[in-house]
Amino acid sequence: MNKIIISGGHLTPALALIDYIKENKIETEVVFFGRLFSQEINKQTAQEKKEVEKRNIKFVPFTAPRPARNILGKIPFLIKFFFSYLKAFFLLIRYRPKVFVSFGGYLAVPIGIAAWSLGIPVVTHEQTVTAGQANKILGKFAKKIALSHPDSAKHFPKKKTIVTGNPIRPDLINAKPKRPEWSKDISNKKPTLLITGGNQGSYILNTTISQVLPKIINTWNVIHACGNPTNKINYKVELEKVKKDLHAAHRQNYIVREWLTTSEMAWIYNVADGAVSRSGANTVQELSFAQIPTIFVPLPFSKGNEQLLNAKTITETGAGILLEQKNLNAQTLLKEINFLKKHQKSMRRKLEPLKPSANGASKLWEIIKELT
Repeated sequence: MNKIIISGGHLTPALALIDYIKENKIETEVVFFGRLFSQEINKQTAQEKKEVEKRNIKFVPFTAPRPARNILGKIPFLIKFFFSYLKAFFLLIRYRPKVFVSFGGYLAVPIGIAAWSLGIPVVTHEQTVTAGQANKILGKFAKKIALSHPDSAKHFPKKKTIVTGNPIRPDLINAKPKRPEWSKDISNKKPTLLITGGNQGSYILNTTISQVLPKIINTWNVIHACGNPTNKINYKVELEKVKKDLHAAHRQNYIVREWLTTSEMAWIYNVADGAVSRSGANTVQELSFAQIPTIFVPLPFSKGNEQLLNAKTITETGAGILLEQKNLNAQTLLKEINFLKKHQKSMRRKLEPLKPSANGASKLWEIIKELT
């Protein structure tokens, strides 16, 4: 049986590929190299281990240093990177994969270089409209570079790139997902608003939503994916306090969850009438696939301003709303939520031609299969 190693900073397309392999009963063993913490400094637990092991896939903890931001940090970074490379080198010798599949991010760089030095083919997938620094580096060592957007091709050697689209988790394509137990009491008479700050959550989004919640909860159901706690703040605990201060008649219509599973997201994507979200590549792709009009609040310090560029692929057509973080406050967010409610039908029509293909995982697998 062939074996592949999967790793990288973007979890949801990695899970989509794993789910595709399992759903199609492909005889391939998958091992996942992943983080235990999404934020090492704040000790925010990552979702990789839980989600991967839930799929009966072996999870191997792996760490790599973030790139240094200044000259003084470069020497410690290079030392740490060298040890990450050595760890990856010996892990790859131990597991002997046929292919290493990267989903970008600094975590994948030492693994990709170690794989290349051992003669193991590297396939990396770029989700963003631009290209992440990690994938620009990995592109030099990769046999193939799979792209979600044709615009990304200019950052890589032409002969290596293939546009596959973004892998979409199979459960999200399910037309009739099961309703979660925790949603049973929310009103069926109100529209539903999804709030998400991405896998790690967002302090500023969580805080601003808490300020506008009393003004929108009488006309919306709100499902809020707030992110796991850090050693500085427990988002869910703080938001549950806000929920207790709501009028008793509306409390049941505000649901706050640290993390939403794939099956839960499938149901939400089927019922949501709008969303407020960061604009990571995978989130934008999934919201577009689900045809959900969204207020995008891009992370302002993302590499190459990639989140802003991701959002603009939707908002410049009028199918979404761009609210930059520098302009975000309770008043502006409330204004945009009211606008979204009024114009959601016309925005949804504009989303129709932007719907991404559901075949990203199968196209990516065809590339991997050729190298095994």
